[in-house]
Amino acid sequence: MKNLHLAVSVFGLLPVAVSYGIAHDYFIPLLYDFSIDTLDLSHIFRGVMGLYLAFAALWALGMMVPSMWYTATISNVVFMFGLALGRLVSFIFDGMPDSNFLIIFFELEIAMAIWGFYNLKRYYDPDAP
Repeated sequence: MKNLHLAVSVFGLLPVAVSYGIAHDYFIPLLYDFSIDTLDLSHIFRGVMGLYLAFAALWALGMMVPSMWYTATISNVVFMFGLALGRLVSFIFDGMPDSNFLIIFFELEIAMAIWGFYNLKRYYDPDAP
């Protein structure tokens, strides 16, 4: 149970990363109703893919290497709360999105951050070797 929130985050983030970076010509118009039509925009989405894959790798490492669990979990909580906060700011200033899945993403990000924070409180022992 200690690593389950990290595993869910890894497996949830991987398809998003791939859709942003590898198959953005297909997925972005399908999901967001706009197309990647400039090289600069393509670079931005591939950069986001790299960021998402790097975090997923850190979280996977945290599942496999016990000494990395705390770092992986802290980064997961910050990542998820950061995404949710950005969406909340957009909800306030831009209004509610047309796509329900963006609201679902917001709810999932909040839930994952809370779950990670709960796991920190439950499983982290600062006095453990």
